Amino acid sequence: MITIGIVDNDRFALPMLDMPLTDIPGPEICRRVRAASADIVVLGITSYSLDHYRQLAIDAGAQGLIAKSVTPKELAEAMRNVPVRPFPGFPTTEQAHGSMVSASARRPRTLSKREREVLGLYADNYSTAEIAERLGIADSTVSVVVRHAKVKLDVTARSEAVRVFRALY
Repeated sequence: MITIGIVDNDRFALPMLDMPLTDIPGPEICRRVRAASADIVVLGITSYSLDHYRQLAIDAGAQGLIAKSVTPKELAEAMRNVPVRPFPGFPTTEQAHGSMVSASARRPRTLSKREREVLGLYADNYSTAEIAERLGIADSTVSVVVRHAKVKLDVTARSEAVRVFRALY
């Protein structure tokens, strides 16, 4: 998941996160790092358009975003400079951490009974259609319930919501 990193005392001092990962996207990993710490500088990296991922990286608390197509010299320069000064428009680690902590404090964490039912059925390998039929609700309602649960659990993918649900319940 972490593409490259400068190691300092057996921990990543500058993780570089690939933005379009499939199971847990780079912005989600960045969000988790940022919520836990204001000490780690994060640099996003992508082979896709920087415009596509720029706001996602900023919102996730990264200090910069760079294309995979940069030259080794440009990469080294970015890695050298971003710990000292975030890219233009990107937050400092302290600003991003503060935003994440305050947003997390405002977000409810307790899943409703319906959210627990739906995630529990997904955990038992039921399909959306099977869950809807079993609970007597529409497929779209199942999707809405999952969307609300993902927000509460601070995840972006249904599979991640199911994993967190299993760990919590």
